[in-house]
Amino acid sequence: MKNLFTAITIVFLGFTVYAQNGNSTLTVDGRLIKDSCGETIILRGVNHGNIWATDLGIPEFSQIAQSKANCVRICLERKYESWVGGNPVILDLRGGQIDTIITAALDQKLIPIVELHDFTDGSIEHSHIQTNLDSAVMFWTKPGVMAALKKHSRFLILNLANEPEHWSDTEQDFYDACSSAITAIRTAGLKVPIMIDGMHWGQDHTFFINNGNGVNLLTGDPEHKLLFSVHTYWETTSVTDAEMTTRFTSMYDSNLPFVIGEFAYDIGNTCTNTINYHLIMDLCQQNHFGYLYWWWGFYNATSNNCLSMTPTGTYAGLTGQGLEVAVLNSNSIQNTSVRPHLITDGSCLTGIDENNTRFDFSISPNPTSGTFTIDLFYKPETVKLFDVLGDEIPLTKTDATSFSITSPSPGIYMILVSIGSGQQAIKKIVVR
Repeated sequence: MKNLFTAITIVFLGFTVYAQNGNSTLTVDGRLIKDSCGETIILRGVNHGNIWATDLGIPEFSQIAQSKANCVRICLERKYESWVGGNPVILDLRGGQIDTIITAALDQKLIPIVELHDFTDGSIEHSHIQTNLDSAVMFWTKPGVMAALKKHSRFLILNLANEPEHWSDTEQDFYDACSSAITAIRTAGLKVPIMIDGMHWGQDHTFFINNGNGVNLLTGDPEHKLLFSVHTYWETTSVTDAEMTTRFTSMYDSNLPFVIGEFAYDIGNTCTNTINYHLIMDLCQQNHFGYLYWWWGFYNATSNNCLSMTPTGTYAGLTGQGLEVAVLNSNSIQNTSVRPHLITDGSCLTGIDENNTRFDFSISPNPTSGTFTIDLFYKPETVKLFDVLGDEIPLTKTDATSFSITSPSPGIYMILVSIGSGQQAIKKIVVR
């Protein structure tokens, strides 16, 4: 006969024991990112303009890590400026430099998301998305560059290119270009998740939902490892809080792997807080979406602007909105980021770890005569009731968070709540 401890162990096993395979790449499961141990990862981090920073932005990684971020989006271009003898020299970015940058990020326990910024809004070539993504693929598949990517494929995410479309590209143009780029990257042998920015400067989430575009891209990827990145520069003058909430709900309901790849308090023109970034953080937390704030900041002060979280590039220099996003807000990076066990300890979690419960909920009334309500910040996926023998007891759901026990008998029971990130938590309930 199972005792209470056994019952608790049974319900905990669903989220504390991971498969023993920590050597392959990150995976995508529905809307979730998981490491090769099976642990769910909710991205919490920042964008960092490595290509515009001194020493390729490597010194700032240790400062970013102090925020407890679990990832960093590494902004690259095919050429960079170096200083030789006091004079600027333009050099080609090569695999060796990319290897060094990624290694430095991983040394700080940051999941590296590498992207090419050359093609923003068709810049550099002022070309259409097919030409831009063809050029991006040509860069990523250079032997030296591809070798660096494959070397770090265990934790790497490849963002094909930042906002690469031309203003006149159609939805079909966008789909075809993305599809061919995915095929080319996979043909080159890279199996890591590929992140794709949305249409219209990354701000349009609907492309991935409409006409089955996201589903078809995922189906066409032999690895089934795509992430759909939305840049939520949705100003309050055109996107109300209600509309923003509706957009997040539509992304969640699509069950597609969305990530908020960029957001800020302003689009950078007026720097007057034109975007409800607090709500974006709230909705990311509620819907289990990863987010990356634009952007960290630099030691070399001339590269900073009003969107820099820290004008000194240091953790101590965080100020204003940057300090809120990194530390102070209840849904800040520091308050919500979790680094996977595989990246912190180098191995899969192999036992029961009650500290792995990453959300909380309350039950009222408790004790109860048979009906109760759960209160939690997240959207519950499932709510289950177990008796002391570990047997599940039927529940009737009366609304989103209220339940009734079928034929309640007095005693002690356990409520198990699962949320969309694959995480679970358990609480005791007493029936009188």
